[in-house]
This record gives sequence, C-alpha cells and structure tokens, in this order.
Amino acid sequence: GTTGTSKDGKAVRSQNISEHLSVLTLDNGAHYLNIDMSTKEGIQTAKKAGLGQSGVADVILTRYLYNVAELFKDTGHTGRCFTILRHPIERAVSMFHNLKRNGVKAVSGMTIEEYANSSVVEDNWMTRMITDTMEGKVTQQHLQAAK
Repeated sequence: GTTGTSKDGKAVRSQNISEHLSVLTLDNGAHYLNIDMSTKEGIQTAKKAGLGQSGVADVILTRYLYNVAELFKDTGHTGRCFTILRHPIERAVSMFHNLKRNGVKAVSGMTIEEYANSSVVEDNWMTRMITDTMEGKVTQQHLQAAK
C-alpha cells in the first residue's frame, strides 16, 4: 500500500487488492474503492478486478442493480439489496423541474400536467432499472422479474 494526501490535505492510505482494485482509507477511517460504481462501465471494471469475490466491499451504491448483481455470480459471496424510495409523484415533479432547469427542449414549453401526459415522462423506472429494460414496453414478465 501507499500513503498520500487528498486535495484538502488529509492523509489517504491505499491498499492494492488486485491489479485494478484498491481500497483508499481516509484519516477518519472511512474506506472507499477506486472504482466508480455509478456507471455500467465502472461495474464492468469492478467485475474484471474481482470485486465480487474479494469480499472488501460492505456497501455498493449504484442504480444499476441488474448489472451489479453480476459481480457476485459464481463467487461464493452474496449481496443483499436495500433501497431508499422516493414518492413517485414527488420524483416525477422533481424530474420535470430538473429537465426544465437544464433546458431540455422536449419539455421547454410544457406545463407539469402536459409533461405527466406526455411520452417524455418516466415510465416504470424502478421496474426498468431492476430488469435492465430501459427501452421498449414493460410487460407483465418484467413486473414479475422485478418482484
């Protein structure tokens, strides 16, 4: 392992688990992996680096549940899933305002009611994420798989 400092001057220790997998330890004792699990590419990198079989991660934060489950396939380790859900109406309203704020042309002239009745609004987001079906129609089979 190595020791260095972060941008704010705090000590950071690094322990290499494999060629592409390191655990960074801050001076407050917090541990972080050197892989971005918020992207499908990062999850693929973690799989190649052997994260699932390493046993070093207690918690993985990601929205790609379907993809991260592959990390533990045939490793002898099992992951447990927990989720924090936001009320779907509050989430949709927030998404509408975020799209407007970011200047997305598809919603620029819409009212919230027009957005809710449009094809732009998210459709079964959680079912789509769990089943890795981001496009096309969501069917009863997708719903059953998500359960």
